[in-house]
Amino acid sequence: MSSLSDVADLVETWCLRGEIPESRVKLLLAHEDPTIANAAAYGEFNCDPAKSVRESLQDDWRAAVIRCNNDKHRWLHEALSSDATMGFEWLQERMADSPENLYRMSDATAAAVNGIDREQRKSLLDDLASEYHLLKIAQQLVGNDPDLYKSLLANPKLKALHLGPLRGNTSDTGLQMAVIALDAGYDPEAIAFEMYRMDHAWRGSEARMWASIGRRFEPLVSHADARIREVGNIGLGWASAQQGSAAARERSEAIHGRS
Repeated sequence: MSSLSDVADLVETWCLRGEIPESRVKLLLAHEDPTIANAAAYGEFNCDPAKSVRESLQDDWRAAVIRCNNDKHRWLHEALSSDATMGFEWLQERMADSPENLYRMSDATAAAVNGIDREQRKSLLDDLASEYHLLKIAQQLVGNDPDLYKSLLANPKLKALHLGPLRGNTSDTGLQMAVIALDAGYDPEAIAFEMYRMDHAWRGSEARMWASIGRRFEPLVSHADARIREVGNIGLGWASAQQGSAAARERSEAIHGRS
């Protein structure tokens, strides 16, 4: 079956339609080419009855899912949500062989992370490489867990990821983690910068967008910790300045049009 590496789409279609004998599907799931195994795993999982796997294929299907390093049809999150242990093993495999693909498979990564416990998250954090494209997975692994955040900060080789879990996070737990970062030696401006940043675009008025960011910082300026008050004042100042500039630009465009 080594010649099948160029016909993954056909394998997928045949498996979806149930046109391949069960014994052959078993071989396809174990194929040396992960693209073929992935196609067979997708087809088996979505063949009627959908979201199920035949009992005789369970082990091979599970092994094929763990090897999946792409998510063309955005189906992996459903598979990984069904088995927390499989999700953990899938994350281990991806971090070992293709961590750069994790951000391209955000739904699958989130589903896998959501199913694992704190010790498993800590284990994955300990194995994480200090590369910027892994910032999102660091954020997901830490979540809103101050103890996991302490573990991240305690790892000097992950310094480039240390403030990532604070990005855009001005929740009560986010503030707890900000205090932990301050205690670890990070300065208020660096923390304000991460809390100020966004990982998403916006629609509509830019001035209103900056106003909403400013409102996130308003509770911080009356916080019991003076350092958090400083974070709040810095972030609020940045947001207010951006809001003023955007509002002036929008007023000018309303009168004169865009140049």
